[in-house]
Amino acid sequence: MKVSEHLSELHKSTAKHERALAEHSRKTADNLTALHKENGFGPKDSSTESTMASHLNKEAAMHDRHAAHHDNMVEACQKAQLDEDLAKTKPDGISGIIRHWGVTPITRAGQPQLGKSADSAAPEVEPELAHIAPLREIEQDV
Repeated sequence: MKVSEHLSELHKSTAKHERALAEHSRKTADNLTALHKENGFGPKDSSTESTMASHLNKEAAMHDRHAAHHDNMVEACQKAQLDEDLAKTKPDGISGIIRHWGVTPITRAGQPQLGKSADSAAPEVEPELAHIAPLREIEQDV
């Protein structure tokens, strides 16, 4: 799946979700308006229900705007040629600078230098401990 197709599907589902939120806000606002009337208030009277209904209608309008934005983004994603454009990119100067992609060792202070002979890298054993664990030649090749 191309990146543009993936983003297009994402925007489609987001627009659908925003529309569902807008519809829910409208239904809740309608219920609050009906409750406002049942409580004996007129259209110009102010109540908690009418205030909430007003806010929910504004919220529904906001969700509608977000859904419209995501619909526009779906169209933009379908027009996008991002994947094809990436195949056409020209190499830059960076690829000419970096020639070796291997691991570069960085020694710490006090660490023996890398690449020295096996004799200099052999572990040192104190003379009084040498009889406990004598080093064989195989162990010295470390």
